[in-house]
Amino acid sequence: MKFKNGEEFVKSLVIEYCPEPSVSSTIKLDLYFKKAHDLFYHGLDFVKDGNDARSYIELMRYSQLMMAIATHNAYSMKQYEKEKNVNKRRLNNAITKLEGLKPKLIQQYNEEIKKEEAMPPSPQPTTVTAAEVKAQEATEEAKSEASAPPLEQVDDGNNSNANTASADRWRNLKLEASPQYDPMQAASAASASSSQPSKLDAIFKQPPPSLTPIVLANNVVSDFIKYADMNTKRDIETCGVLTGKYDRKQDTYVITHVIIPKQKGSANTVQTLNEEELIGVQEKYEVVTLGWIHTHPSQTCFLSSVDMHCQLSYQIMMPNAIAIVYAPKDKTETFSLTKKGVSVLSNCSCQGFHRHEGVTGLYHQATHAHFDKKRKCKFVDLRK
Repeated sequence: MKFKNGEEFVKSLVIEYCPEPSVSSTIKLDLYFKKAHDLFYHGLDFVKDGNDARSYIELMRYSQLMMAIATHNAYSMKQYEKEKNVNKRRLNNAITKLEGLKPKLIQQYNEEIKKEEAMPPSPQPTTVTAAEVKAQEATEEAKSEASAPPLEQVDDGNNSNANTASADRWRNLKLEASPQYDPMQAASAASASSSQPSKLDAIFKQPPPSLTPIVLANNVVSDFIKYADMNTKRDIETCGVLTGKYDRKQDTYVITHVIIPKQKGSANTVQTLNEEELIGVQEKYEVVTLGWIHTHPSQTCFLSSVDMHCQLSYQIMMPNAIAIVYAPKDKTETFSLTKKGVSVLSNCSCQGFHRHEGVTGLYHQATHAHFDKKRKCKFVDLRK
């Protein structure tokens, strides 16, 4: 086994996968609430799947973000009361689930240690194929799903009788590395042992992929062109928000709904209106934000400085978020910001159209997104 006991395993989950989130008051609070929404529903997906370790990670990320959001300068504004109340209930539900998952994961890991110790020593390490590891994980996940706690422990935040999470409960859950725990020493001990593959250790075998693939329905662009046609003929930009769900079996995000919000556009800009209405639709369909699509009616296909800053807000929510640009006089492309672009734009306070002098390579084609000819997505037009 990689760690000496279950306590170290759970601590390492937090250290490895749950870095402290940073919240900047220069970024709209709405965006952080959207990200919280996405994290919560992503966590629910893993709860439904019976994956205890991933459920713990995602719900911990959500809880950490909600604690950090409270430091935003706009957090006390009345316009956010509804979102705050919903998320207070969700946070309580998340912490309740985390409190149940922590001892369960510790027990599961300690039981795997006992099983390993009971096994007769082998003269040489056994080579296990990827297929065998996957088959073992599938068996263990089926057992975990059968014994998973009731889903009512983590609901969608609409249970008005739920109590808000107390600071004491959060402090008890928030796992800092103890003085006795040395990650380097634990890693060294793991490398010195020849343990059998374990479902729980498997989460550390490979680092998380940098960008989870996004699957685009075949009609995303073609149908959006129809919805934007009237504006395109008048040389006015149109935008839509790409939303969808996580496919646990394929480890991909699938765009299922394109939401066209109320908006105000011109020949080279477009601005969404009534953000709270957009959030309401996402709540209804239980979808997360995966990017946006917009037109360049009379320009070429590229991301302007305004577009890049808009894309930054999406990639803050979801690192693999994409931007589709439809330019009828040129072509259609799918873009995302590079790591360099995220860094430069995060430190740029300029508004409107502007140059980033001497800086190139801020965005590129989003190679992690691809179209599936067999899939269709739905459109929700809020402009009506």
